[in-house]
Amino acid sequence: MTWGGQKKTWLTTLTPILDEEKGAYIVGSSKDVTEENRAREDLARERLFFEETLKSVGDGVLIVDETGRITFANPAAEALSGWRGDQLLNRKVLKFFTSEYIDTSRPWLDLVTALKEQTGVTFEEDTHLRHATGRLLPIEATVSPIFTREALSGIVVVFRDMTRKNEEKRRIMDLGYRDPMTGLRNRRAYEMELSRLDRPEHHPLALVMADLNGLKIINDSFGHDLGDELILEAARVIETSCRRDEIICRIGGDEFVILLPATSEEEALQLVRRIKKRAEGIRIHAMELSISFGIGVKEEAFLDMKRVFNQAEERMYREKLQHGRNYRAKIMGHVVATLNEGIDNRQKHNEKLLKYSLQLARHRGLDQAVLERLEKAVLIHDIGKITKIHEDNLYVLTDTEWCMTEREAETGYRILKAITEYHDVAEIIYEHRERFDGGGTPFGKRGEEISIEARIIALADYYDRMKRLKGLSDSEIKEKLAREETAGRRFDPDLVDLFFKEVLSKA
Repeated sequence: MTWGGQKKTWLTTLTPILDEEKGAYIVGSSKDVTEENRAREDLARERLFFEETLKSVGDGVLIVDETGRITFANPAAEALSGWRGDQLLNRKVLKFFTSEYIDTSRPWLDLVTALKEQTGVTFEEDTHLRHATGRLLPIEATVSPIFTREALSGIVVVFRDMTRKNEEKRRIMDLGYRDPMTGLRNRRAYEMELSRLDRPEHHPLALVMADLNGLKIINDSFGHDLGDELILEAARVIETSCRRDEIICRIGGDEFVILLPATSEEEALQLVRRIKKRAEGIRIHAMELSISFGIGVKEEAFLDMKRVFNQAEERMYREKLQHGRNYRAKIMGHVVATLNEGIDNRQKHNEKLLKYSLQLARHRGLDQAVLERLEKAVLIHDIGKITKIHEDNLYVLTDTEWCMTEREAETGYRILKAITEYHDVAEIIYEHRERFDGGGTPFGKRGEEISIEARIIALADYYDRMKRLKGLSDSEIKEKLAREETAGRRFDPDLVDLFFKEVLSKA
């Protein structure tokens, strides 16, 4: 019907009336329901739009009525749960969820009432969806109330699969307890595991300390790449020698700890023997794998694990002292062999250098202790050049490289300082780049501040290189020194005079 030019919808009611006096007639009434119809149509469109929107959402969505039964499930809810829509509809929602935060034994109305004062509750941990296959799927769920005319008429549950996120979270957490190089547990994990195992049911609790021998010398001599390879090989040997319930941790650069629950000292010693047996014969670029061990055992509850740790550490260092000297000697032998192979005519140069240095020292009237230090220093005076040896085993010194660079001198110093037997000559190696006038490195020492051994080696080294590399005669070398005013600037002038007058004249 059109009214005033507008289309209207009317609701008309006709009621028949039978009256004996008036006869039969009809009473009718009409009501304009245009706005009501329009409101219903709008509501239907909104509902359709709402449902279509929920169907496209990637998260699972369930709408639950006031009795706790599911009235709507979107496709994502079906996919995540493994249930078809018709299997979900009209079923109790709590049948499909489990959470530490929801007491499913409580009446549904109590649970719904608890939501009245909240706009939404999110459950992130220990919440699971019961999958159609029977497994529990970890989820994150948000539960929000639905109000109709200020009355709570149901709830909407939005949930998502947390499997990947939980795995990533565990992976990140695990990284905090893992040594990135070896993949073993780190010091943080060691402290956590120690706290877990330090209980009477795990006693006797054995602790084994392991330390790589000579790692600092190897790092300084051959670089950290070789040192890292030895650490990785040590980790592999230890790991393959232990059982699954034995906890292996890397707690420092070259230190490992093994925790052995319910293990006696004899059983721990058997493990150490097993590791040593596996390590025998293992070599990385000709460097053998050498590990020292120490054992401590907590047999009684009153014992402090710090004392057990200290006992194991003390025993380990004792073993390092017993075997470390031989291993350090092997490392030095390998360093010298590498230098001999990698530096052209090194052995011939050292023979000449030793001859000139000792002769000069004797003419200078130096005592036997100085002569012994001088001989030891000469044979390894160029040890810092180990870092410049290339893989092709060829390194020929040029005229500009007659002496070591400051960095090479420092490397040599560090290597020798790490070896007890060479402590007394480490400073000499560092100083033989100094100049008599104070213009050298690394400290800028001058005159007799520089050790006599370093001054002798510097002069003899220069002389032999000029002789061998340049082919100069003694008189030419002497003239070169005078012309360049080297004596008194680079070298000790008294030693220069003594060298040419006494050493060379009687050679």
